[in-house]
Order: sequence, then structure tokens, then C-alpha cells
Amino acid sequence: MQAAHERFDYVIIGGGSAGCVLANRLSADPALRVALVEAGPDTPPGAVPAEIRDSYPMPVFCGERFIWPQLKARATNSAPLKVYEQGRVMGGGSSINVQAANRGLPRDYDDWAASGAAGWSWSEVLPWFRRLERDLDFGTAPLHGDAGPVAIRRIFPTAWPRFCHAFADGLRGSGLP
Repeated sequence: MQAAHERFDYVIIGGGSAGCVLANRLSADPALRVALVEAGPDTPPGAVPAEIRDSYPMPVFCGERFIWPQLKARATNSAPLKVYEQGRVMGGGSSINVQAANRGLPRDYDDWAASGAAGWSWSEVLPWFRRLERDLDFGTAPLHGDAGPVAIRRIFPTAWPRFCHAFADGLRGSGLP
């Protein structure tokens, strides 16, 4: 594509989680022309680099291929500059954060709703989580979806590396389940 000569209804800068979802939703309308621009490398299905597929992708952080080098920002005007590692790859930080999917506890969402965040109770956000997920382990269980755009799978203890078992043992030794 010769983007310099193309015209788009929407140009989305950044192929991170939000940018990809937004581009997908907008491009579902065939009348719209949508461009998604990402500075880092593309990672199409079947060609995802091994260091990103790894459940412990430490090599990703040992170079500049998938992160912005020395990106700095201040938390406040008077705060010192701090390095913020941000993904520079299709999928953004979600491609290099061990690809972990976590939800808050139901009571956290209920607390938000009780504090005035309308629409954020557990029962109100759960359908959105289910819509997002394509759970490869639990499918259409009451808390999970099976038709969403984000594949969810678990790494069960039988496949954990030794350091994960050691970490889990330490948690149990501290009284955490």
C-alpha cells in the first residue's frame, strides 16, 4: 500500500491492545476506510517470534526490538524522569507482558459501582469479559466466553518451569493459596 496517496476515515496510531480493538471494531463497517499504524514489527499468526511466544519472555526486555528504548516520562511536573518500558510491536505491551490475562476480584468492581461508577459492578462487566474471551480451557463456562477475539489459555502446573514451582511453594509457605 502506498499510504501517502491513500485516504482514510480513521487513522489509528499505535497497534497496542486498544488500537487493535478500535481498528477491528471500526473496520467491521465496510463503508469505512481504517488504517492502523504501528512503529514496531508486525507479528502475524504463525510468525510470532519465539521470544514473544515464551511464557517468560525475558529476552524481549534485553534489546530494543520490541520496546521503545529509554522512553522517559514524569509522573508529575516536579517528579524526576523515569524510564517506562512500552511495547513497540503489533499488540503493544500486551504482546510482551507474558501475555497474562487478569481480572479484578468481583468485589472490586462492586465497590466501584457502590462508589458511583455506574455500569461497573461485577454483574455488569462480566458480559463484556465473556464477549472478549475465546477461552480455550473453559469455553462457555458461566464466567468465560468462547467466541471473543482474545484467546485465553492457562499454563497448568504440570507445564510450569522450576522457578514458578519455587515461587508457588513460597506463596503457600507464607499462607497464600
